[in-house]
Amino acid sequence: MTDIQDLKTPAAGNTLAAPDGAPEQHARTDTNNIQREMMAKVRRDWEGSATGGGTWRNVTSDSDFTVARATDTTVTIVSTASTDVSSFFPANRKVKISGTGNPVFCFVVSSAFVTDTTTVTVEDFDDASPDNVVPASANKIEFFNAFGGTSEHGIGRGAFEDSFARFFVPQSFDDAGINAAITDAVAAKGIVLLEARTYAISNSIDIVDDTRIWGPGRTALLQAATGLDDDVIKFAANVDKVELRSFGIDGNNGNQASGHGIFIDNGCGDILLQDMYIHDTKGEGISITPGTTGVFDIRINHATVFDTEGGCLRLLDPDGFNTDIFITNSAFLGPGNGSASAQHCLQIHGACHIDNVECDPTAAGAGEANNAIRLEQVDSGGAPVLGAHRVVLNNFVIRSQAGGAGADVVGLFIGGTDCAISNGIVELSGANALPLLIDGRSSGVESAVRNKISNVQFIDGLRCDILSDALGTELIGCTFRDQSAEGLRDNGTDTLIKDCLLTGQADGIALGATTVDSEVSGCTFRDQTDDGIITTSGCTSPIIKNNVFRDVAGDGVNIVAGVTGAQVRNNIFDNTTGTDIIDAGTSSVIDGNTPVVDSSLFTSTGSDLSMTGTTQNIPGMTGLAFPGLGANGVRKFDIDAIISFAWEITTGDIGSLRFRLHMGTNGDRLDTAIILHDHGILNIASGDTDLEATMTFVQQVTPATGDKFGFSAQETNANINGVVYTGLAALKVSSGRVAKVRD
Repeated sequence: MTDIQDLKTPAAGNTLAAPDGAPEQHARTDTNNIQREMMAKVRRDWEGSATGGGTWRNVTSDSDFTVARATDTTVTIVSTASTDVSSFFPANRKVKISGTGNPVFCFVVSSAFVTDTTTVTVEDFDDASPDNVVPASANKIEFFNAFGGTSEHGIGRGAFEDSFARFFVPQSFDDAGINAAITDAVAAKGIVLLEARTYAISNSIDIVDDTRIWGPGRTALLQAATGLDDDVIKFAANVDKVELRSFGIDGNNGNQASGHGIFIDNGCGDILLQDMYIHDTKGEGISITPGTTGVFDIRINHATVFDTEGGCLRLLDPDGFNTDIFITNSAFLGPGNGSASAQHCLQIHGACHIDNVECDPTAAGAGEANNAIRLEQVDSGGAPVLGAHRVVLNNFVIRSQAGGAGADVVGLFIGGTDCAISNGIVELSGANALPLLIDGRSSGVESAVRNKISNVQFIDGLRCDILSDALGTELIGCTFRDQSAEGLRDNGTDTLIKDCLLTGQADGIALGATTVDSEVSGCTFRDQTDDGIITTSGCTSPIIKNNVFRDVAGDGVNIVAGVTGAQVRNNIFDNTTGTDIIDAGTSSVIDGNTPVVDSSLFTSTGSDLSMTGTTQNIPGMTGLAFPGLGANGVRKFDIDAIISFAWEITTGDIGSLRFRLHMGTNGDRLDTAIILHDHGILNIASGDTDLEATMTFVQQVTPATGDKFGFSAQETNANINGVVYTGLAALKVSSGRVAKVRD
């Protein structure tokens, strides 16, 4: 009979006689047998794996069996159904025998079945086992089920020494037992196995070279004892080749004055932290604090760190020597729990790769300035000074979920250099929360330089901010949504904001007083309650090109006085309530911009006006409404007019004909004339008849609430009488053009 480990690859190699294989031209009657045998192989493999029964397997747990002590070195297993279980207890298997007190750990010498009883003989008790004998209260015997075949898949003294490491179980449920097991396991190149129970840690677990500790999941819990005031797990300097897998750490914060969950010192490397659960620590959940030589080859995967009073994870690298640091598939939640000072989910000083992480920077009772991911600058260290340089951050979620906490939290803080951030969501609901903050220390120390952010959604909060020490920031394909102030405020130098969407803010982008050579291109601005782009006096040489402004309630682009060298080119404005472009700056270039306008076209047919020196309304050209008026008193309209006319003089002297544009409640000659059109005055001589002319003009106006407009004609000399024939008159009224504030 074969098992799964005996099967061949490739598949064509499995040609043993049925049912162990599937040879060519086997009998049809063997088909079902082959399938059934494969099912049995899967079941046998399951029983022989860690998945099959957890850490320790108890095959005598049902009511058919009664386990009891026979002698100091023997256990009996009586079966009412006369079931033989001796095959589960071969020689050299490590077993755990439990009763009402602490269990003992020992090895099987032999087992035998007679009538209804399996007798297991044991020896070589672990040093810490009580009295080194089978306890009088023994009522359970278990073996560890891990990685092997059906005949030898438990932990044994000689098991798997050639093909796999030996396993060592702590001799007591405390730090002493674990540290002793580490010493033995390291000497034998083995693995320390933790049970699904709580271990009381009164002294730090000391990690040395080649330490490997495995557990069954968070149910194996290392809990800091009251007054530990130290790290639960502590790496000495220069330790390497360490693997910690699948167990939990409870820092018992309320009963500590200090201490991290895991502390990794200078020079450590080749470290794997896999499936770790760390919470309630006084200091950081994971603290990696190298000195002058850095750390290397550290992998943190499937970790969950939460509710820490310090930060969740802190990685220092003041001299820029860290290499090959990977943080993946992990969650960091609720730093600063109970702390009045700012703490962070991820505080990164050095180069590292971060992928597929979730962060929540808010915590009950926490300081309000927590950061979710803080790629931090430094102000001392190597030459040059390097903080969070060359960090790669992909596929992340930052979200506040702690109710009203976290009003001033920061989602993504970037203070380092040459960082690449992509494919994330940052959603923070705090009133003053900043989803994004880019900030270098200061000139001469460390600036936030050449950082690129792409395909990230920034949602809610107050605004996203780029401060004055940021140089060469790139924001590509990002979304800024529903911030209460600006979507993005830029005070940096050489910032590139490209192909982004800004929607639902007061102002889309604010270019601040220290902004130099920033470019906004290919972006879409939508549903701003104020301006699409607003500038501040002192802003220098901004380039605003190829953007679309749609449904902006204020102005599209507002270049204020004190802005120098602005270029506003090739933008499209669609339904801007205010003015598409206001330019009060110096040396601006406004070119190629296209309004997508609300407009109306009005026409009238010819009419005779009897001119007696009074002002006459032009028929069909009064009481005209502005299209899509929107916010009255803010939105500007262009009126393009062309009027043709002829004048037949009857009596009089030299005079002229003038047209007026009226705007007000009626939209006719009774309203204020806002234009006395002086262009194209027609001089009339006595006796002239059938004089013809055409007049055109463009006027920009800002109507008030309820205003209409209309046109009138007037003889300027009361001594002239005659008939004016107004022919075709055409008016186009459009919203959204360029307002030239300066001459």
